[in-house]
Amino acid sequence: MKIQLDKIGGLYTFIPTSDHEIKVLSDLRKILKAGDRVAYAGRETDDVIDGRTYMALHFYAGAIKTTKTIIYQKATVTWPDYVGGVQLILRGSEVEDKNLVCRIRDACYFGSAGIIFHSTMEIDNVTALRFTLMHCKHCGGNMTETLECEWGVCDVCANKCEHKFTRGFMHSEGIEIINDVIYCETCGRVRPK
Repeated sequence: MKIQLDKIGGLYTFIPTSDHEIKVLSDLRKILKAGDRVAYAGRETDDVIDGRTYMALHFYAGAIKTTKTIIYQKATVTWPDYVGGVQLILRGSEVEDKNLVCRIRDACYFGSAGIIFHSTMEIDNVTALRFTLMHCKHCGGNMTETLECEWGVCDVCANKCEHKFTRGFMHSEGIEIINDVIYCETCGRVRPK
């Protein structure tokens, strides 16, 4: 899948590059309307390029969410499972696309729990689908960044925030946990030095 990021519009565009991807996006287009959420259902290892491991993401639309439980050694493990619907396995075509897949995963895992269908567009005679990851809880704007999705506040609203700073732990850009940070407990932005 070729993936484009429109930071200003807060949208990812998924452009199919194979017949299978064209079919999956066509099936999604048939059941989705603007604003519908496509549930994030985990990841798998994709490629290893120059020592970096990339991932593919699983999303489900129109599926029934259930749970699976297994007993593994002495532990009981339960996780969500999806029955029916359309499964989208988001896998980047090029390294640039694979990097965007990793960003989408981080935002889904730490905040949005899925992608939200926005619209379609034609690119090179192929129908592409456009998604945002979350809507700002203050203005309803589209969001694509992990920090925005984790806190539910877009950058525009964060810039207007009357910050209430506190000291503690938070994620960095690369999702490592960093401590001894002073950040706003309303919008999650770090206090300027």
